Amino acid sequence: MAQGILLGYINSLAPQVLQSRRFLASERFVRRFFHEELHWSHRAATQAAQKTPVDWDKKCSDTFLRGAYQVKVADIPADLVLNGDQTGVSVLPVAKQTWEETGAKQVAVLAKEEKRQFTCMVTSAASGAMLPIQSIWQGKTNVSLPQKSLRRESESYGNRWVSGGERHWSSLKSMKAVSIGNSGGSRLLIDCFPHT
Repeated sequence: MAQGILLGYINSLAPQVLQSRRFLASERFVRRFFHEELHWSHRAATQAAQKTPVDWDKKCSDTFLRGAYQVKVADIPADLVLNGDQTGVSVLPVAKQTWEETGAKQVAVLAKEEKRQFTCMVTSAASGAMLPIQSIWQGKTNVSLPQKSLRRESESYGNRWVSGGERHWSSLKSMKAVSIGNSGGSRLLIDCFPHT
């Protein structure tokens, strides 16, 4: 990112420098420029680590045994034993480190307060199949999604782009119909959850 910003300044203030074949804005050049000309060093932001429960191993074991019991008793096929997780992805990612004057006590980061996110829901089946990725965006209609032309390639692989309503998290409704693709290109629609 720093390299791109530096190249932008050079292009704006002295574009002739970029015409020279001898000039290379390598990572080493950028680091030296920041250190020697701006007197900046790479600084890390700090934050508290997430705490793990004392009995985490028992909780994990109990969860596994409950799931195994249900699969056995209900004779659930491996294609319907799903493991999914959703993760928030920042629309404008902000690094935890930035360049600042060496010795500075306060390190400000542009857009640190930017909170807009979308959610990626990634799911695999016990059979080894990967389900298409769901990309969930806050909003009630497709207008809240990225432009159709930008989604086209992802959708050609079976991935889904959906509006999540008030929040951008996956919901029971968005998870109910899951499309599983195979190498032949045909898709099987499976209702993974019981109707309520």
